Amino acid sequence: MSKKKVSSTNPPKEEANLKGTLIMVLILGIIILVMWFGAYGLFISR
Repeated sequence: MSKKKVSSTNPPKEEANLKGTLIMVLILGIIILVMWFGAYGLFISR
């Protein structure tokens, strides 16, 4: 019984970690897209 109570408290921590991971992946994706569009803009302007 006590193991079930412990396991029920672990998923919220894992969800919080996954939420932080998702936010960091989105931030990295946005940075990469900005860099790509910046390079494309330089290519087009020349």
